Amino acid sequence: MDSVVQRLHLHLPPTATDGRAAQRNGFQDDDLLLSFVLPTTDVDGYLAQLKPERPLAPSKIPFAG
Repeated sequence: MDSVVQRLHLHLPPTATDGRAAQRNGFQDDDLLLSFVLPTTDVDGYLAQLKPERPLAPSKIPFAG
């Protein structure tokens, strides 16, 4: 999971639990998936510090890890 966090240039808060990561190697593109649980009180603050260059679009290929 640490390698996915580093590759995505994210900082997980210390209150994050149940972290999981996966990678799907595609023909032209690779996908990284990261999930974790935050206490409700930490969610808005975490989302506010994210500043993506562009919003993510849903993948047209279903993820089956």
